[in-house]
Amino acid sequence: GGSVADRLEQGVLGEAHSVTWAAKIADALDLAHQHGIVHRDVKPGNMLLDERDNVYLTDFGIAGAGDGRAGQGSVAYMAPEQAQSSVADGRADVYALAVSLFEMVSGQKPYTAETALGMMVRHQSDPIPSVQALNPAISVALDDLLQWGMAKKPGDRPGSAAAFAHWLHQTQQQPNQPLP
Repeated sequence: GGSVADRLEQGVLGEAHSVTWAAKIADALDLAHQHGIVHRDVKPGNMLLDERDNVYLTDFGIAGAGDGRAGQGSVAYMAPEQAQSSVADGRADVYALAVSLFEMVSGQKPYTAETALGMMVRHQSDPIPSVQALNPAISVALDDLLQWGMAKKPGDRPGSAAAFAHWLHQTQQQPNQPLP
């Protein structure tokens, strides 16, 4: 079935479908995190689909223990703490999943730059863009969740991939309700 990145080449993905896939990836990340593994390279290209549109998280090639001592991942999805070579835990994966979901529902990455260094700086310092500004069809709740998931400081993000998955489901149950 290709990857989510392959599907993005065909255009913006719908909110409900994207949220469903992101919630499944969050569940997979939560299981990995429970076993002390941080993926560190969550992105649409590492989300594979089967012929029934089930999504699977792949490429744990740079994953490592939650001590931050493994590879750094793709700069377009990299959490600010990874760009600073700080210790990255599961909240870095939540950040990358939020960036991936932003791209899925808007058709573009939240930050662009001409160089890898420029991209890292933007992830660290630029305001988090509103996905609703790019795609007004996106719910208020999902826009809020993406803002939360892409917070610059790990402590300001959802505390776990399981919490992020919970809030993803909530965005579909109450799409016009801002997150508390």
